[in-house]
Amino acid sequence: MQIPENYKLEDGFEEGTLYDIDLKPYLTKFTKNSWWTKFAFFLILKFRIIEYQIVISVKSDSVGNRSDLLHLYEVYRDAKYNFVLMGACAPHNKKQNAIASVGFDFFDNTKKSIIINQIQGVRYKKHLLKFLRWEKMLVQITVDWARKNGFEKVFIQPSKKNHWYTDRREKNLYLKYNVTAKRCGFKYNKEKDIFEKQLTESAY
Repeated sequence: MQIPENYKLEDGFEEGTLYDIDLKPYLTKFTKNSWWTKFAFFLILKFRIIEYQIVISVKSDSVGNRSDLLHLYEVYRDAKYNFVLMGACAPHNKKQNAIASVGFDFFDNTKKSIIINQIQGVRYKKHLLKFLRWEKMLVQITVDWARKNGFEKVFIQPSKKNHWYTDRREKNLYLKYNVTAKRCGFKYNKEKDIFEKQLTESAY
């Protein structure tokens, strides 16, 4: 799986850049499990009925710590660095639309770890996500990128620390963050109240 080695956060991780990786292995691996879904999605990819790509989004420091709505991609950015999953129904609509994203920041000042603090799907774009376990796919893409770039750990914040947490959203956010983290092999650190995954020991 080809992953660029030069996508350092401060050097080359730029707004609107196409993250040039082969998405097909991810799309195939994270297709939902039923035989009908796998068959249908195989045909979708084979005949390019839906086309997917990843675009990089970087929130400006001038925005501060609050979330901002990135109108170009229709996603809120709680984190500075984001992988935005784009999708388009071809051949009728060649325009790529944001359908989901994962956002992350440095975990601490050592810059040896990152923390995923946002996993979101775009409202009204569920028809482009319904074949995929997209939360796991975006987490895996981020983990693979982090490992390739020498980070030591990746963290995922638990649902109750999410910026958008409310009692009404509790179940949905629990599934999106806590359950996704566990299914992606993250271990819960009770002392730090966070999910963590050990990668390489090499320094960033």
